[in-house]
Amino acid sequence: MPNQFVVPQFLDVESKIIGPVTARQFLIMLGVLVTEFIIYRVFLNVVFVLIFGVPVLGIGLAFAFMKVNGQPFHFIVLNLIQNFQ
Repeated sequence: MPNQFVVPQFLDVESKIIGPVTARQFLIMLGVLVTEFIIYRVFLNVVFVLIFGVPVLGIGLAFAFMKVNGQPFHFIVLNLIQNFQ
């Protein structure tokens, strides 16, 4: 009788570290917050912070949380870059 082995399931599911947030999402948002802080400290003007900070925040949120057809957004961007080379 052959040995039975336990096959791991759900290999593509990232483990959650802080509530529903994965390590990848946490590190992306940490980088976005550091970038926002640098923008704030360099310009010290609300208009410039809004002009440069809001797009950086939007891009960071897209890379951290957005999925397209079940794939994370950064895979879509990488595939797009490889397609146009």
